[in-house]
Amino acid sequence: MQNHKLVDTNKMFDTVFNEPLDALLLWATGKPPSSGLMLYKCADGRWFLEAEFGNLFDDVDGISKPHLAPYETPVFFPGEKEAHQYAFVCIREKYPELEDRDLSLFYQH
Repeated sequence: MQNHKLVDTNKMFDTVFNEPLDALLLWATGKPPSSGLMLYKCADGRWFLEAEFGNLFDDVDGISKPHLAPYETPVFFPGEKEAHQYAFVCIREKYPELEDRDLSLFYQH
């Protein structure tokens, strides 16, 4: 289910790459996510996270929520590693059963 975007963050932040984190959530939980996160890279090298669909992440600070008004600018990270680390924090906040799971192992399989 796609949320209706009020803000076009692809244009606003000149994004050049995106990684849906749905597969990471599926791998970690064993079930398809009801809400998703997307990791974006901007042309200037900054990275940010965005709530892609659903509403589970709507109350998480620091991520883009283009379907909510008023729009709040996300936290930008200097690199992919830092953005992934924050994604892991956000995921563990909503899935406390993953607190002790090394989510970075997903990228090693």
